[in-house]
Amino acid sequence: MRPAEAVVVAKKKWNELSSRTRRLIIAGGVFEGVLKVAALIDLARRPASEVRGSKLRWSLAVTLINSVGAVPVAYFAYGRRRLGRLATTGFEPRRHREDRIGVAAPMTASR
Repeated sequence: MRPAEAVVVAKKKWNELSSRTRRLIIAGGVFEGVLKVAALIDLARRPASEVRGSKLRWSLAVTLINSVGAVPVAYFAYGRRRLGRLATTGFEPRRHREDRIGVAAPMTASR
C-alpha cells in the first residue's frame, strides 16, 4: 500500500453536511477566533518582560497557525510568566501569621 492510499477522505460540500455538523464547525471556528483574539489582546497589553519568548513570535504563531485553539491555549498555559500576573493586577497575597490563624493584625494609623 502506498502512503497516498493509506488515508481516504470523503470530500463533501457544505450543503451536503448535516445541520449538526455545520453548527459544530461554526462553533469550533468561533471558539478558535475568540481564543485568538483574547490571546492577542493579552499579548498586546502584557509587558515583554512578562512573556516567555518573543512577543512577535507568539503573535505570529497565534495569528497564522490554524490550530483549533492549541496555539492560544499554549500561550495562556506556557507563554505568560506567572509572577507577572500578580504585579499587573496589584494583588499581593497575605503572608502574615495572624492571617493564617485568624487573629486580627494590629491596626496602624493611616494618617
